[in-house]
Amino acid sequence: MNATRLEYVKSLGFYFTARELEALYNANSIWAAMEERIYGGVLRL
Repeated sequence: MNATRLEYVKSLGFYFTARELEALYNANSIWAAMEERIYGGVLRL
């Protein structure tokens, strides 16, 4: 994991609604499959 001293909001819900995230993943199925393989389902709200 990349360590940083910068403060930022890490909650995906701050940036995207569940519907927006679902639309992004549906529109980018290859990217979604890669993230699922690497991170599991942690990027879903």
